[in-house]
Amino acid sequence: MPSPDSTGASPARSQDRPSPSAASARRIVIVKWDMLTADVLGRLAREAYPSADVTICRTGADALDTLRRRPAALGIFGLTLPDIDGLDLLALVADEHLAARRMIVTGRRDEYSRQALRVARVQGVFDTSVEDSESLVAAIRRVGEGGDYFSATLGSASPVPASRPDKDRKVETLTFIEQQVFTIMLEGLEDEPLAKRLGMTAQAVCSHRASILKKLHVQSIEQLPAFIRRTNKPWK
Repeated sequence: MPSPDSTGASPARSQDRPSPSAASARRIVIVKWDMLTADVLGRLAREAYPSADVTICRTGADALDTLRRRPAALGIFGLTLPDIDGLDLLALVADEHLAARRMIVTGRRDEYSRQALRVARVQGVFDTSVEDSESLVAAIRRVGEGGDYFSATLGSASPVPASRPDKDRKVETLTFIEQQVFTIMLEGLEDEPLAKRLGMTAQAVCSHRASILKKLHVQSIEQLPAFIRRTNKPWK
């Protein structure tokens, strides 16, 4: 009988499950602990591939169980999970051939993460702290189609420039994290509850808020509804 791995899930025998190529041609599994970020990633994955079958897992055990039952064409992974290190999970997924293509989406930029990411067995590494959602859609599409995408700040190659058909939309200059903060700002939350919801400090929220207003050329939060009407950008 196979022994359980570090997540507590027992690995299935390779002959008992389909290969990634036998799985759905566009099955995407997202492994991210933070629910808000996972939901945003799911939306962006569907934007990259509208007909994709997208599944979200919030723990390593859930991800392994899901992938062992049905491997994915593309796996999108975070590094911070409650039951296993994201890089250890990626090693298991790669060893068992559970996802044909693999990419990491993270905002962690400590030295350990930088070094570990350079040897991770993935085809993409996306830095959410400096790149925006439009770039992430391009990255998902690039990796899903068989290419590589490595943010210059975390990986070993230059990032692929995203297509920007409307350069006058200043909102497109927001980073991935800033767009999450911006979306919740529209709900009228103050810094403390907003920080708690996103899992960051109030000081970080304040910094992101200032950066957002500066990039959008908006003087105050009260002016955001008028800005959205002018740009006709659906955020809710």
